[in-house]
Amino acid sequence: VCIWGVVLTLAGLVLWWIYSNNEDSDLIGLAFGMVAYTYGPLLGVLMAALLPWKSSTWGLIVGTVMSVLLVAWFRPELMIVLESIGMRGIAESLMEMRPKLASEWFFPLNAAITYCCGWFGGFIAKKDGT
Repeated sequence: VCIWGVVLTLAGLVLWWIYSNNEDSDLIGLAFGMVAYTYGPLLGVLMAALLPWKSSTWGLIVGTVMSVLLVAWFRPELMIVLESIGMRGIAESLMEMRPKLASEWFFPLNAAITYCCGWFGGFIAKKDGT
């Protein structure tokens, strides 16, 4: 819990720094940006705890990382960081490759990714007998 608190605090500070260096920033965008990274994986872990099918802790961790990376790909913060460290070409390539998706879809999509990775990890662990 303490480690997760530190990670969320650092993520909040990084998002604050990014938005303070961007003219088009607002507090509402920062707030929704922060929860877009965390609520989906938290819902996926909650589903894994409530549903009867076995889930793997490592699978849930992999699903959480995949969810955070997916949000980072869709949201503008990663592109701003890449441009600020001189990787403008990579930022433009990533922006061209990403599909259009409303931010409201992050929560159910990331919850499903996290839960499915946890379930798949549990399925593999059950198959191996561990």
